[in-house]
Amino acid sequence: MKLIKCLNILKATSFSIFVYPKGHVKENRGMNEAPIQIFDVNRTDKGKIIVQGFLQKYKDYKVKEIIPHSTGINIVVE
Repeated sequence: MKLIKCLNILKATSFSIFVYPKGHVKENRGMNEAPIQIFDVNRTDKGKIIVQGFLQKYKDYKVKEIIPHSTGINIVVE
């Protein structure tokens, strides 16, 4: 699933997007492999996601993992 579709389906208010290179190893995340880019996306008061900046660049990347946590959702794309 592409990142922009994932953001539209999930109904959380805030997201943290972690962009990794293609073919990265899940077990090495954060230790041997650093993400290419990390950025946050928030919904407006009316529930819209504004597509600009980093999100515009990475919106067609493939979602590899969705990690829910207490304050939002982490999404790993490559």
